[in-house]
This record gives sequence, C-alpha cells and structure tokens, in this order.
Amino acid sequence: MFTKTISRLKCILPILCLAASAPSQAATSAYTIGSGSWTANAGTWGAVGFEFTVTTSIEITHLGVHDWFGNGLLTNAQVGIWGSTVGTLLASVTVPAGSGASLVEPVGLGAVDYLQALATPVTLGPGTYVIANFQQGGTGTEVLGFGGPITWAPGIGYVKGWAIGGSTFKDPRSAGGFSDTANMPSYIGPQMKFNVVPEPSSAALVLACAGLGCLRRRRA
Repeated sequence: MFTKTISRLKCILPILCLAASAPSQAATSAYTIGSGSWTANAGTWGAVGFEFTVTTSIEITHLGVHDWFGNGLLTNAQVGIWGSTVGTLLASVTVPAGSGASLVEPVGLGAVDYLQALATPVTLGPGTYVIANFQQGGTGTEVLGFGGPITWAPGIGYVKGWAIGGSTFKDPRSAGGFSDTANMPSYIGPQMKFNVVPEPSSAALVLACAGLGCLRRRRA
C-alpha cells in the first residue's frame, strides 16, 4: 500500500507543480494615450466609438470610458462591443456616474479609465468589431479625442471612428450613423481590458505527458 501511495504521489506532484507555476495574466488596456496634440470634443452625441480588429483570440474582462480629465463621469455610461454584423451586441456594461466604477485606473497625463467588470468574460476571435459608449441622460459625452498620439495593444488594430446621434444605446454603424477617417484616430473614448487567450503551451504538453505516464503506471 505504501509503495502504491508513493507511486501515485510521483505522478501527481509534477502536475500540481506545473499548474501552480502557470503565470497569471494582468489584463491589458486596448490603448494608451501618448502626450501630444489632441483635438477634444465634448458635444452631445448618441453612441460613439471606433471600429477595431483583433488578430488573436482575446477575453474581454472590463469595458469602460477613458476620462481625459480624471474628474469623474458626468452621467452613467453604457459601453458595448458589437460584432461584424451590425446590431449584434456581444458584451455591455453600465459604468456608474462619478468615480464609482469597479476598476479605476489612473493612466497618466491626468486621465483616468473608469471600467466595469463583465459578469462573464467574453471571448473575441480574430475579426472586426466596434466598441462604443453612450452617456445616459442626454447631457453629452465625456470629452472625445481626435488625431493625437496613441499606442494600441499588441493584437489590436484601429480601423476608424463611428458615431450616431439619438437618445438610445445602439451600434453606431446603425442607419444614420457615420464613420470618420479624416481625423485618425477619432472618437477615442470607450475603453476595454482583455487577456490574450493562451495557445497550447509546452507546459500543457508536459501535463498531458505526465497524465499519460500515470495512466500507464496504473495499468501496469
């Protein structure tokens, strides 16, 4: 019995060690604003945001709003991501007014990202998407950025800005919406955080081999 127990431990310990040593990921923001000349606009809009591409599968953990002045949101903000088909909402949150978001991140230059965690993370495969925010109450959006320096996270590509008027939260590519390619990048305001979905790794292969080795020993 003692020998069998030791044998089982020899099988299990490598698996436990590898699982415990797997690196944890810190969620990444879609973009980082650089210092330089930005055109700001805080007019009354409907849903505003931008179209972007994803080159590798990512898991969205938070959606929110980039507050250029870091002084809290004017009103609640609905933020959503839509798929390549217009009107297909994939994920959305409501970020509370002020600074009561579940994640408040100072991001330099006096700005703050106010983000709300998704109840269940959403995976986006390679493709094209739109993210937009809508400020409730009809009092206008936070300041939006146009034409300044910006760094996009690896795997994220900017396409163009989108905006639509009205008093409802909807895909800005809907009928009546318009795109902006003249002030690249444009309508920078909504933000998201994500983790890259890991590819099969050598650690996973080792775990599989360890499991197979245990199975063979048990059969023997």
